[in-house]
Amino acid sequence: MDFSGILNPALNRKVVRRLVLITGSVLLACAQSACASDAREPSEFAWFESNAAIVEGFSQRYTECAKGPSTFELRLGRLAFNSPRLLGGQAARMKLSCASCHPSGRANEHFFIEQISSAPGTADISHSFLSSAGGDGISNPKVIPDLVNRSGAHIRDRQTDDFALFMHRLIEVEFDGRKPPQTIFKALWTYLQNADQAYCSTNEPASGLHQRVTLLREALAVVKDMINLQVSDEDLRFAVSSTRSQLEYLYEIYGLAANKQLDQRLIRLSRGLDEILNQQSIKSRSQQLAKATSEIPTLLDLLYKHEATSAFSLSAISAHLELNKKR
Repeated sequence: MDFSGILNPALNRKVVRRLVLITGSVLLACAQSACASDAREPSEFAWFESNAAIVEGFSQRYTECAKGPSTFELRLGRLAFNSPRLLGGQAARMKLSCASCHPSGRANEHFFIEQISSAPGTADISHSFLSSAGGDGISNPKVIPDLVNRSGAHIRDRQTDDFALFMHRLIEVEFDGRKPPQTIFKALWTYLQNADQAYCSTNEPASGLHQRVTLLREALAVVKDMINLQVSDEDLRFAVSSTRSQLEYLYEIYGLAANKQLDQRLIRLSRGLDEILNQQSIKSRSQQLAKATSEIPTLLDLLYKHEATSAFSLSAISAHLELNKKR
């Protein structure tokens, strides 16, 4: 499938919002010759009300408020929280994750999708746009809650069975996702139990690129641990696909001025990770992971080298939006 038309940055904003609903996973489906280095907008641009909101939203970074130290379960939970693979239906097609509405557990005050939002920072998660099974027929957008703030009664105590049922309903009904594997669900539950403003860092928020590089490193570490722990194929498949979604995110973010060398490395790493699932033994899976990740240092060098022309750069975003405005 050729995504070049769908991802053309010259498209009108409303057209992009419609088309992004039907895009699949770029790195899962496209061939290098069809996709590498085509100019493209991040899917995330469709979650804002206006170009001005895009600039403002991308300028805001959040520190994470999670209890340390980081364990395997917390890293897996963080990966699931940031993974579009957790959800289904329209949310998955739009590449939404829990973190889309709750970046680092905070409330995304800039989030806006016309069908489910009445104003920036609101969402109606019981809307049929997200799930026919979860739709209640009532347009009732609510302010997106800050998950690190425990003042809300429905999120204060997260160790109860009621909260687990609440999580299951969100994922499987409101967002039309499959029932997560027990290992993944338990890790996500643990991650949310540890999200609290009491653990907020006093440091300044890291750059968007640094946050994503950290998440990618953690994701790769999770895959390695899962191989060594001999988890089920279902658990490993979720971790691998979620790690690939982080690469896809970077592929889109660097699409404003796409670089062929960077694109090809992202695609090659993604395919290399997918090949892990075709291996049967711990040894062969470990060898394939090592092979796939051998070029990580070079990849990171390219990411930082071209950061100024990516959507991690506000000047690059502004220039891109201004150019499209004139077209």
